Amino acid sequence: MDTSTNTSFRNLPQGTGLYLSERNLQSDFPVLAHLFRPGQRVMDVGCGPGSITRGIAACVGPEGYVLGVDQDARLIEQAREHPHNPPQLCFEVQEATNLMGQDFDVVTASRLLLWVPDLNAVLESMLRVLKPGGLLVVLDNTARRITWTPELPESMQAYFSAYQAWRTAQGLNNQVADDLPDLLQELGCQDIQTLPSPEHTTRDHPLFEKRSGLWSPATSGRAMQVVQAGFFSEENRQQAEKDYRLWMQKAGQSITTHLATVVARKA
Repeated sequence: MDTSTNTSFRNLPQGTGLYLSERNLQSDFPVLAHLFRPGQRVMDVGCGPGSITRGIAACVGPEGYVLGVDQDARLIEQAREHPHNPPQLCFEVQEATNLMGQDFDVVTASRLLLWVPDLNAVLESMLRVLKPGGLLVVLDNTARRITWTPELPESMQAYFSAYQAWRTAQGLNNQVADDLPDLLQELGCQDIQTLPSPEHTTRDHPLFEKRSGLWSPATSGRAMQVVQAGFFSEENRQQAEKDYRLWMQKAGQSITTHLATVVARKA
C-alpha cells in the first residue's frame, strides 16, 4: 500500500469544475452572506471559477474590493472571462500557503482546507493578509461528513471507508471544521464560533444528480488514485460503481453533507 504524500490529489475530478460554476453565495455559503458590509475588502481563497466570489462582490458593492485567488490557473482564467464581473472584483493565481495582499476585512475559504495537508501553513497565510480585528470565515467538513438516505450499498460503503483511509494517508484532515477552533485559538484568534451549515440535497433538487455523482467511484478522479495507492481493488471499485449507479437512479432519496462554518477574529 502506497502511503506516500502526493500533491496530485489537489487535481479536480472530472466534472467538478462545472459543479463549482453552479454554486452561489446565498445557497452554498449562507452564513458568509450575512457578514458582509458595503465597502469591505475581502479575499476569497480557493475561489475556483468565482461563482461564490461574484456574490461577495455584490454584497460589498462598488465601494468595496474583492480578490479571488486559486492555485489553478485554468479556473482563474474561467473566472476572469465571466461576462458579469463587476469592477471591484479581481482574480489572481496564488498559492494558499503564500497569499499576497494586506489589510483585508474578511478572508474566507469554502471547502478548501479538507484538501490541504498543512493546515497551519494555510491558516497562518490567511491571517497574515487579514487586518487586526478582521474576520476569518471557513466552511468545511465535520467528522460526520455525509449521510446518504437510504444507506449506501455495502460495496459503496467499503469504497467510502477506503477513500477516507487514503485521505488520511495523504495527510488530509477528514474533520477540518471540528479541529479548526483549537487550531485558530493556538494561532491567537478570538471570538471563535462554529455554526452548523449542512447541505441537504433531495432527489427533486436540480443538482441531486451532480452532487451525488461527485461520489461515484468512476474511472476518473479520486477513485483511481485510491485504487492505485492500494486502498481498494479495481474489481471492488467496478462493483461499487455499478451498485452506486443503481442507488443514484432508483433508491437514492437524499444526501446530506455535514458542513460547519467557523468564524474567528484576528487579534
